[in-house]
Amino acid sequence: MLETLIYIVHEINLEQVKLSTTINQLIKRINQNELYLNQLNINIETLYEQYHAKQYSELQIDPIELPSKSSSSSIIDNNNYQQPIDMSTTGNNYNSIDNTTKTIGKSSSNKEYIELGDPSIGLSCLVLKRKYDQVRRRTELAYIHGEKRAIGRLLTFLIRQFFSNEELRNASLDGRVRNTQALSKDRMCIIDKHLQSIFGIDYNLYRITKDCAEQVNVVCRHARNPKNFFDNNSNNNSNIKIEMNNSTINQNDIVEDKQYDEYESFQEQLFIQANEQRFHELAREYDIVHNEVAKQREIENQLRTDNEELQKVSHEVEQQLSTIRQNEQQLNTKLETTMEQLRQLSNEKEQLKNTIYEKEQENYELQKQRESLEEENRQVHETNSSIIARLQELENTSCQLQSLELLWNKERQLYTEQLQTLEQSLIESKKLSIDQQTKIMQFTIQLESTDGQLEAQKRSLDMGIDEKNEAILNLDRQLREKTQRIEQLQIDLQRNIRQMENQQITSNKTIQSLKNQIDEVLKKNVLINEKHDEQNQLLVKVTSG
Repeated sequence: MLETLIYIVHEINLEQVKLSTTINQLIKRINQNELYLNQLNINIETLYEQYHAKQYSELQIDPIELPSKSSSSSIIDNNNYQQPIDMSTTGNNYNSIDNTTKTIGKSSSNKEYIELGDPSIGLSCLVLKRKYDQVRRRTELAYIHGEKRAIGRLLTFLIRQFFSNEELRNASLDGRVRNTQALSKDRMCIIDKHLQSIFGIDYNLYRITKDCAEQVNVVCRHARNPKNFFDNNSNNNSNIKIEMNNSTINQNDIVEDKQYDEYESFQEQLFIQANEQRFHELAREYDIVHNEVAKQREIENQLRTDNEELQKVSHEVEQQLSTIRQNEQQLNTKLETTMEQLRQLSNEKEQLKNTIYEKEQENYELQKQRESLEEENRQVHETNSSIIARLQELENTSCQLQSLELLWNKERQLYTEQLQTLEQSLIESKKLSIDQQTKIMQFTIQLESTDGQLEAQKRSLDMGIDEKNEAILNLDRQLREKTQRIEQLQIDLQRNIRQMENQQITSNKTIQSLKNQIDEVLKKNVLINEKHDEQNQLLVKVTSG
């Protein structure tokens, strides 16, 4: 029974381990599917963002350089040119602000500016919104197409806006170039934070590279050489230098407004003529992206269905685990009940062993008593043999009775006393035999009661489990063996009692024979005495006559 229960518990534990492993595998698969779904969602979002960014960038007007008509124009809007703002001379460029970016409208020139700054430092700078938007769109388009170096375009633009030409001439990014100083940390922190808010970690990675340092150092190098910095296409560099040094900021703003108006009209014409193919390409890309998104949504739906099925399977497995645990608890309760029953049986078995041990001790005491009785019988036999020897001596000394009559009387008295003692010993031996018989009857009654108890226990145990029956059969065998031993002991006791009775009968016979012999001896003594009296009378008569 215990082995089967242990085997069942072992199998249940194995099933629990298997189920736990399957559940862990299912959980891992669910987590993998969830990660895959998250990646798909991220990919879909990035595809949508790329699509919208491409659509927005294609719909915007790309700036194209206009040819210079005459050298008398004050400033030509070149891609590489930006009017540097002297931070040291102009006090309106830096202000303490609370917001990082805000737009300011001018009433005189109708231009919009963006104020970039850091409220923690208390610095800010005004940047022309139109140029900032153009440069930012170009950098974002190049960044979306995979050109991470394009981040330097917006970086150099902001450096030109935040630093004056004089500061850039004597500076480099980190101050590693000879005879240069590093750019101010406060302004570079504003630029770094602004670009981090746009590009994130990619800007931090780009900021460490050599390309970033080279691009910034190129800007500083161009500031040292005004020819390359202000105009790379025209041949009238000297006139442009004089015009730039003599013009004011307001005149530059008016010229830039005119140029931007012409520039926008020209870009609109080019957009109508040259960008029709881009719409078709965008439509094709949109269809491709739409198909990919549909496929990914189908995959996502399949994965969701798989995830739901796995969750259902996991729920079923959990239900099975709960049922198995309930069964295990029931089996544990059954095991506890069986163990308690076995403990009770073991206690009963120990009690029976104790009772049997007590009875064996009683039998051992009876055996000792029987041995003592046998020794007494041996002593009786010895006394009988001594009496027989004495009787023989009496026969031998019958001729000496005449001289020993007085002694004979004394000896007769002694014999009578010994006979009385013998009779008393016989009576006591009879009493002892009666006591032994009563004890034997008590033992038989106790054995019958124990047999009845054992039969009752057998009947109660027959109602139990087959394994209990086996244990009870073993106990019955042991008890039968013990009862057989007890019966053998009873038989031995009866034999010994019979032997004692036979010995008593023989001793009685010997005593009777001795009595008869004593009577005969007395008769002979009487005859001898009569003869002796007659002889004495004859002697008296002879002597008297």
